[in-house]
Amino acid sequence: MQGSKRRQAPIIERLFPTRVSEVIEPFCGSAAVSLHLLASGFSGPVHINDKNGDIAALWEKIISHPEELAAEYKDIWLAQFTGDYGELSPREYFSLVRSRFNAAGERRPADFLFILNRIVKASLRYNQKGEVNQSADGRRRGARPDATAQRIMESSRLMQRAQVTSLDWLDCVAGADASAFIYLDPPYQGTTDTADKRYIEGLAYESFREGVHQLIRAGASALISYDAVQGPVSYGTPLHHDLDLLPIDVVTGVSSQATLLGRMQQAHETLYLTPALVDRLGGQESVSSKFAPENLAVPA
Repeated sequence: MQGSKRRQAPIIERLFPTRVSEVIEPFCGSAAVSLHLLASGFSGPVHINDKNGDIAALWEKIISHPEELAAEYKDIWLAQFTGDYGELSPREYFSLVRSRFNAAGERRPADFLFILNRIVKASLRYNQKGEVNQSADGRRRGARPDATAQRIMESSRLMQRAQVTSLDWLDCVAGADASAFIYLDPPYQGTTDTADKRYIEGLAYESFREGVHQLIRAGASALISYDAVQGPVSYGTPLHHDLDLLPIDVVTGVSSQATLLGRMQQAHETLYLTPALVDRLGGQESVSSKFAPENLAVPA
């Protein structure tokens, strides 16, 4: 589970309404929010989706064949210490697995999982050819097989009833009813208009804004995580300047990026609530009451 979303999940749970018919994550990634809600007692259906087919295929494998995935990951992890591979440096072995994954006609989820466990900052990036091009974190050899197997089995257990798709995000939410809870965590602004993309396909602000506008008009209950604040720096155009959304600025902990630079700095996340979700939670004052004053601000 990606660190930032793992920290956010308990915060998002406070904004989870009652009588939810379905949880939908159109940009699921690690599906941190769905996993947390399921572990916290939600027993309804879950729909996780990611336009990135590699991520969707990994989730399919986790849910349908967890033991097989854990065994394949163990073989990949152990191979770096044996035979000819044992003569390679950790970075060289990572590059070998990454090249094999990129060249495969049918990419193996186990290779992808090993790559995810080795890349710098756990930040997945692709080149224009759709090849993973993020470099390895030289400080690690990847999560150990026993720990990885435990996470695979627990995620599989929680997600047994989940639907997995790899659709455009608007197609994913098209059939959602008014009692569904939609959590939108698209790629941050600034990460999709560069040559080195975090997602295979970018998502322009204007396109996403129009999609959110459609959800608002449809009366959908959606919670959106879209831009981040670290100290005085804000990344991206605030959505509530253009749309009828309630923004809340939540302190999520210490900025990992600032820590790497030798600074202690708070990390913030701006969450946006659609009017329908605010109403289901009892109104703006009720939403604000769910957070301590020092951990909440309403952005201008």
